[in-house]
Amino acid sequence: MRVPAQADVEVSRPYIVHSSPRPKRRLWLFIAVIVAAVVLVAGIALFAKHWPFTREAVTRDLEQATSANVEIRNFRQTFFPPGAVAEGLTVRRGQRTPPLITLQRLTIRSSYPGMLRHRVSLLKAEGMHVIIGLGQSLRGKSDSGNSKTVIEQFQADEAVLDFIHADAPGRPARFAIHQLRMDDLGSHGAMKFEVALTNPNPKGEVRASGRLGPWNSGNPQETSVSGSYSFKNANLEGVKGIAGLLSSNGNFHGPISAIQVDGSTEIPGFEVANVQHPERMTTRFHGVVNGTDGDVRLSQVDGRLGETSVSATGNVASLAQHQGKTVTADFVVQDGRIQDLLWLFMKSPRPPLAGVTSFKAHAVLPPRHESFLRKVRFVADFGIDDARFTHPETEQKVSQMSERARGDATPPADPANVLSDLKGHVDVYGGVAHFSTLSFTVPGAIAHLHGTYDLITKRVNLQGTVQTEVKLSRTTPGVKSFLMQVIGHFVHNNKPGVPIPVSIVGKFPNPNYQIHPTQKGT
Repeated sequence: MRVPAQADVEVSRPYIVHSSPRPKRRLWLFIAVIVAAVVLVAGIALFAKHWPFTREAVTRDLEQATSANVEIRNFRQTFFPPGAVAEGLTVRRGQRTPPLITLQRLTIRSSYPGMLRHRVSLLKAEGMHVIIGLGQSLRGKSDSGNSKTVIEQFQADEAVLDFIHADAPGRPARFAIHQLRMDDLGSHGAMKFEVALTNPNPKGEVRASGRLGPWNSGNPQETSVSGSYSFKNANLEGVKGIAGLLSSNGNFHGPISAIQVDGSTEIPGFEVANVQHPERMTTRFHGVVNGTDGDVRLSQVDGRLGETSVSATGNVASLAQHQGKTVTADFVVQDGRIQDLLWLFMKSPRPPLAGVTSFKAHAVLPPRHESFLRKVRFVADFGIDDARFTHPETEQKVSQMSERARGDATPPADPANVLSDLKGHVDVYGGVAHFSTLSFTVPGAIAHLHGTYDLITKRVNLQGTVQTEVKLSRTTPGVKSFLMQVIGHFVHNNKPGVPIPVSIVGKFPNPNYQIHPTQKGT
């Protein structure tokens, strides 16, 4: 029997089966898809049930936030990202009342995780016009405190804000808002803000940043605000009668209706309109600003005009009888320079008088369409020491008057300072200074005068008396001076200390100095 060769023998080997991983992978993938689909369907069902960006939901939230009725002309929802766009939006108290807010477009943008946390990423208002009526109740029909939605950022660029008083609906105080950013709006806490706007009067650019809130929807004027500000290039020509460019910086805090402000101002070229004698003015102040109408109450102002320090208090406010702001102020000056003050009001190349002055004054500047000198009301009690006239002819006449009154032709040691103890009470209105009492002393004589001086035409009309220390017969003849005229009329009656009637009439700086006859024997 032949034994088969090894090559001929077919050796039987076990069959090994290798299982493929694909069926398991497909199974898990299928399960994952099913789960994702279930989650997606559940999420869609959940968001569909509680979708916050329907017309009805957005309208309800806006009505709750504004405590008013909201109308939307066009509305569409967005899903990537989730949100909505509302166009032609109007907010008003009632169907027959003027709108409080109008918007061309309101864009709402959120995220799906944010929706679960009641947060909106962006609320963007375009073409916004807000009208706030003053002197009216702002309480609405609902309480916005129930809202749980927080706006992470609110934007409103190129908006308009009008404050309208019930007594003057046709002339709102309008603020043009160039840029507004607010964070965490509706968070029931203080909201961070940045704003850039144009102030209506005086017209200038304001930038402010700080915190606002919590918002008081029932009474917005009582909402708290704090932060810092800068006010640049404010043109004072809007305040009738004065001119210059004002810059100011400071800090503020308090409710919108009574914001406490501490700051400083600088006006490099402050001037009275049409006088064109600019002077540098600086101040540090504390005041209260009504943010709803722009009225200002200044409780402390420490200023400097030229080389003169001035303390003041005052108000800038709207009065029912005037359109615009009326400025009222009380001033106190101690040891200032009279030339710094006169320079503002005199058109002459230099102030007519120089010296040291102290005074108390009250001023009122209404917003009438008249020149500053015609409409300002200024009442003051003043005193001036070491005075000298800056016009040579006037100075010479006063010096000569002093010489004659002393009965001595020798000039005083300092003829430029022959005038002293100048004091009086003045009431300026209609461009005319009315002096009820005006007195001054020169070596050898005392003058008591009353009358008027026209600040515009420079015409003077003063009446009064002069008392001398010596007999006028001792005066040097041949000198044409004020008191020299007395000799011809009163050489027989003159006695030292007897009041001599005089007048100063004409146009400054060269008026007529006259002596008037008295009854014989007096």
